[in-house]
Amino acid sequence: MDITRCNLLIPTTGFLLANGGMTSQYRAYIYKTLNGGTSWVNVNSTLPLCRSIFMLDENNGYAVGNDQFYLGNAKPGAIYRTNSGGNYWVKQISNTTKKLNDLYFLDLNNGIVIGDSGIILKTTNGGESNFFQNLYIPQKFN
Repeated sequence: MDITRCNLLIPTTGFLLANGGMTSQYRAYIYKTLNGGTSWVNVNSTLPLCRSIFMLDENNGYAVGNDQFYLGNAKPGAIYRTNSGGNYWVKQISNTTKKLNDLYFLDLNNGIVIGDSGIILKTTNGGESNFFQNLYIPQKFN
């Protein structure tokens, strides 16, 4: 199992993202701490392989990764949202098949997702409708 992200909300509460599993079926494992990292509890998430997680509070958060558990069929570009502390996740519409690598949210509505090929996805409504606007970074900077 590989730990890929740690998201501490306050000194005592945080979330950890790890990926692992059998060769053909990788999945995300979400762990939660309520004591500053002294111990971690598996949240039993329902997520396929993920690259990043961003929790806004103990219940609400987002993750980016693949759209299926089986690597042979998995496609990148998936965005997920939870309002249950990571126990259950709902797939959002990203309108991309690019690999998404990281994300940051200011609040429940306003967030940015970044990925391969210079893709930047933005939401101002928490992904409720027409989830992300595609913004691209030019290939060359002056």
